[in-house]
Amino acid sequence: MKPKFLLCFALLALTSVVFISCKKDEPLIDPEAELNAEVVLWMYDAMEKVYFWNYMVPPYSTVKAELDPEAFFNSLIYRDEDRWSWLTDDNASLNADLNGTPTSIGFSPSFGRYRDSDKVFIIVTFVYPGSPASRAGLKRGDIILKINGQELNIDNYYSLYSQSSFTVDLGYYANGAIFPTSTTLSLSAEIIDSNPVVFDTVLEIAGHKIAYLVYVEFISGEKDALLNDFGMLIDHFNNQGVTELVVDLRYNPGGDIVAANYLASCFAPSSVVNQGKVFVKFIYNSLYQTFFTENKEEYGHYLERKFVGNGHNLNLSRAFFLTSDRSASASELLMIGLEPYMDVVQIGDTTYGKYTGAWVIADNNTPPRHNWAIVPIVNKYSNASGFGEFKAGLLPDYLIEDDLLEAKAFGDTSDPMLSQALELITGQIPTVKKSKEHKFDYLPLSSPSQNLRTNLFVPMPDSPVLK
Repeated sequence: MKPKFLLCFALLALTSVVFISCKKDEPLIDPEAELNAEVVLWMYDAMEKVYFWNYMVPPYSTVKAELDPEAFFNSLIYRDEDRWSWLTDDNASLNADLNGTPTSIGFSPSFGRYRDSDKVFIIVTFVYPGSPASRAGLKRGDIILKINGQELNIDNYYSLYSQSSFTVDLGYYANGAIFPTSTTLSLSAEIIDSNPVVFDTVLEIAGHKIAYLVYVEFISGEKDALLNDFGMLIDHFNNQGVTELVVDLRYNPGGDIVAANYLASCFAPSSVVNQGKVFVKFIYNSLYQTFFTENKEEYGHYLERKFVGNGHNLNLSRAFFLTSDRSASASELLMIGLEPYMDVVQIGDTTYGKYTGAWVIADNNTPPRHNWAIVPIVNKYSNASGFGEFKAGLLPDYLIEDDLLEAKAFGDTSDPMLSQALELITGQIPTVKKSKEHKFDYLPLSSPSQNLRTNLFVPMPDSPVLK
């Protein structure tokens, strides 16, 4: 490798030194502003090297006056293409989330606004077993109308929801409208075990043994503990004689590539796994693409990921995936990565449309100088057949809306999406009660935390690339 090329990577680890040398002749500023100035220089140094669209990063001289880290980072983003890069000032919490041990109340919300007013309500999409929400009695499909006695509206709903402790007043849906109940629950956040398999069962119908599981985030856990748990679940399915699989990804915004690779290797035909076929391919900016290609023997796994035997495999020829517009990133990658090798049947709604991967980059000083972490897009991905850049999302084979106001318990065979999968597997049409109610029309509202988690996290290279 040319010395000049090595030097450009080495600069990333030297940002504190660069900052001191660049600023030594300037008058001192207050400590917070001084630290922010160091943070924004660190961000810029990283972005101009790792960012997929680094050629669109503006010159430092045109943006350096902005000392607010969040505003500065946003000024570097190529908004014509990038909807996904983000940052946090709480790297410790991000690491806890990625390790499956977040501090949380333990339920996933879907926010809705009444069309004729500014009022907002929350529908519970799922609850982590054993979490504070679960112990309090909150369940999938519950509707929250008030937090701490306050009605929710477009101005307060997210700040009220984001508290670590609160009470909720519940409502219910009937006859095309939402009504209050007398039920109030008290909820307080704590460190929870966010195992992404929030429900699993084996359904025996018409001689078929069908595994059904709800998987809500691609995370590996501390020392791959959650992947090991998933492997044991696959063993359980094999011991039960399972021959069909339904994976519910409706509320899965993505996660890390390691987990997606692991699940794919559990589901795919054993011949595909044993032969180490290509699961996914990546392409980076010209700097990293050249580096990885020239050093392919050591860094080739950053250019492509292959199916890898993990001792747990269902050896399937097809699998059914339930999706919604919240199914993103690693969820989409799992489906397109399997598609060249088996029959992938998608049931539900069109997915989010996220075909890029990110690195989590934090301060690597010991101790860290700051708590910021940036999550910039660093690559695009495609499957072994070259399919990628699905900007409009992945279209389902069977279009079925996820009606949360009439949400069924997970595993209930009257759930329209699960029912469709069971019909395709067994040839029998399950009894699904059609609602005679007038549909309640509301506007879905986005959640900042959910938007941030819509990502594919890719492991970051070690020395000498970034150090």
